Order: sequence, then structure tokens, then C-alpha cells
Amino acid sequence: MSKTLFITGGTRGIGEATLRKFACEGYSVAFVYKERDDLAKALMEEFPNCLGRAIDLGKGDTGEKLGDFAKEALVYFGSKSFDVGIINAGISLRKLFTDLTDQEINETVDVNLRGAIQTARAIVPGMVEEKKGSIVIVSSIWGEKGGSMETIYSATKHGTIGFGKSLAAELGPSGIRVNMVAPGVIDTDMSRRELDEESMEMVKAMTPLGKIGKSSDVAEAIYFLSGEGASFITGQVLTLDGGFSI
Repeated sequence: MSKTLFITGGTRGIGEATLRKFACEGYSVAFVYKERDDLAKALMEEFPNCLGRAIDLGKGDTGEKLGDFAKEALVYFGSKSFDVGIINAGISLRKLFTDLTDQEINETVDVNLRGAIQTARAIVPGMVEEKKGSIVIVSSIWGEKGGSMETIYSATKHGTIGFGKSLAAELGPSGIRVNMVAPGVIDTDMSRRELDEESMEMVKAMTPLGKIGKSSDVAEAIYFLSGEGASFITGQVLTLDGGFSI
């Protein structure tokens, strides 16, 4: 029986790269996405061991839908629990704090923080019952250090780190590890929407390695933290920013 993975935000950017990495390594993958049915369909055609479901993490019934899909996927894969859970889905919000609307604040908190919590609620019970599993939460360097014009985004990403560390302490006795990755600027659609070409070049110049990270860089780190090579690592934050935050 193949190992199983549950991942949110699986059709683009870091999520897609991570899905591809695990699928190529033989995992059966249940993935959540917001709205791009075309991308989800293409992934399921390319990887027959993948099962996708459109779920908007910003909606009030997120928890129920995630739970139902997790149960359905486990039956489909013939497994009792997920071996790995990747909490990845998130949205950015780059704006002056004084210009933020209630809707923007609520949506960012709902997707980035509440969505992470609800995703964990969908997959943790099975892991606890089986006394095994690994969870990786995709946070951000701004969740570690804070970012100007990214107050709410930074707050939610800092929240996922606190949530992950607490979860690691609670689930450790059940044989479940929880770790976080904190990427810097990664070349994704989200980054390209927030930063123009000139800004990207400035980031390169401020980065000791002199380059922008790739989604595959993060995917490889997530795969390592999920596997046996990291079996004595839990409650940690792995920063992936080319030295930007030194």
C-alpha cells in the first residue's frame, strides 16, 4: 500500500511543486484547491494516484468540507490515516495597515490561520488513532520577523508557527511530528502579483545567495521534513530564504 498525503493549495506554486514531488515518489495524494478545476483535472490526469476537491478555505463551512473530503480520500486510497499532511494554502495581503478593510482582514485570517487549524482538525484524529504521521505547515519569513505593509499576513503566518509548535508538543506522545517551513520570496504567481521585476531584482541583490527561490526548493525541504531522515525533528521552523533574513 502506498503512503498517503493530504495537502491544501495543491494546484499552484509551492503546493503544486510539493504535490508533484510526493506523487512522483509514489504517494497517493488528496489535494484541496480553491477554484481552478482545469489545473486540478490536469494534475489528476497526469497523476492517477491523486484526488482533488475544490474547497474555499475562506468559507464558514470549511471544517466540515475538509473533514468529509479527508474521510472520502482515505476510503478511496484504502488507508486508515494520512502519513503526511501539508498545510499550505494561503493568500497574501500587501497594504498599509490604515487602509485595510474588515473584509480583507477577515478573509486573510480565515484562509491563512483558521484554514490551517481546520485542515489539521481534518487529518489529526486519524493520525492519533494510528500513532503515526508528519505534518508540515507552510509559514513565511514574515511570520518570523514581521513585514511592513504586511501586518495581517505576518500576523497570520506568525499564528501558524505558534499553532504548529503547540501542536508538536501535544501530538509528540502520539508519534506525530509537526514542523514549519518559512520561505522567503519564492518565484510564484503570488509573488509576481505583489512584486514587479524591479522589486524582484532588489530582493536578489539583498539575498546572499543572489537569487530568488523556486517552488521546488521548498518542496524538497517539505519532503525531507516529512520523511524518516527527519524522524527526530519536531516543532521546528526551517527558514528558506537564501540568507535574506541574516
